[in-house]
Amino acid sequence: MLLAVVILGVGVSGCQHVPKDASKQAFCSAGEKFSELDKATFAQGRSAIKRLADVGTPPNIDSSARAGFVELVDRMQSAHNAEDFRHRTRTMSSSQRKHLLALDSYIQKTCTSTIG
Repeated sequence: MLLAVVILGVGVSGCQHVPKDASKQAFCSAGEKFSELDKATFAQGRSAIKRLADVGTPPNIDSSARAGFVELVDRMQSAHNAEDFRHRTRTMSSSQRKHLLALDSYIQKTCTSTIG
């Protein structure tokens, strides 16, 4: 039972170490590079998500969007391969989907004017 609690704790805590002090420019630039990898290998995607996690989020990101960012990073880093990542994405909870939509909304609002 203790092992299950430890494993669950690691899974839930995930990537809470993701920095919260990124500039909007750095956040948007790293995100743009990650989103350009639609035809990349899984290893390239994992490398890009590590860079994205290292950059982190701007301090003004709302908590739901931040949760979506952390969940995305955690899902990619914990996936065993591309199919596993797709499966984890298809089986997200409703709150995870809400967080991902909040992240998308934050990116649209913040990065369109910063990058474009």
